[in-house]
Amino acid sequence: TSPEQCKPISGHKTRLSKLLDDVVFRSQIARIIIDEAHLTYIWGSPSLDSVAFRKAWGNIWELRIKLNVSTPVMVLTATAPPHLIQSWMKSLHLRDPVIHKTTSNCPNQTYAVHPIFGSLSDFRNLRMLVPKEIGNEVAPEVVINKILKSVVFSNSADLISAAPLAMYDMFL
Repeated sequence: TSPEQCKPISGHKTRLSKLLDDVVFRSQIARIIIDEAHLTYIWGSPSLDSVAFRKAWGNIWELRIKLNVSTPVMVLTATAPPHLIQSWMKSLHLRDPVIHKTTSNCPNQTYAVHPIFGSLSDFRNLRMLVPKEIGNEVAPEVVINKILKSVVFSNSADLISAAPLAMYDMFL
């Protein structure tokens, strides 16, 4: 959910804010997980010349107070500088937090953008995922084992769902 759902909006209670008023419901919440936590500061804080973009993000600490300060909190981000970490520790009342830092450098990953020729539904555009030395005469099982793990983004769930079968059919 988003922080905005935790409080009434323009005087109208959201379904989640109604649930959060219920003591029994609140007692069932095992933890708070804040993903992309750097946005709580970036979006939730006013800038020099304007109000906060999404003020509720800057007030996420109110949820922690409403639930119970002993409710565990997991704060996730890949891009938080030290001053943001200090800000969360203070606003979320984190005591002795475990901070795990790792690099976002993944040498086994390659990012690439390829032009699409014709229609998005022309799956021949995905041929670039298959190593050149593999031709159409190779058994599909061999092709599947040779294709590198890939992530393909599209704005159509139907196209993404059809892509694996289309790739398989290319090599039958």
